[in-house]
Amino acid sequence: MENFWKLFATLFGIGAAVSFAKSLKSKKPWREVVSELIISGLFATGAATVYIFYPTVPFIAVVGIASLLTILGINFFSEKLEKGLQLAADKYLKKD
Repeated sequence: MENFWKLFATLFGIGAAVSFAKSLKSKKPWREVVSELIISGLFATGAATVYIFYPTVPFIAVVGIASLLTILGINFFSEKLEKGLQLAADKYLKKD
């Protein structure tokens, strides 16, 4: 169980660090920066699922995947999710 928390903290920290570095150059409010840190950290921890299919993969490969997921997480998935939620809200919550 100790290895789990070590892996989780490392991957979450990578995701949060990449997101924080990206947020430094933006003029976003802190509330949005913190939410992006959490989302990016969780996307980065998703890289550990590689161990399910390839248990002997080197840790550096998992770190690379975590960094890639972090960058894609905010840029791609967040925008798609927001658009999908907006379309659903427009469809189901439209005023008559």
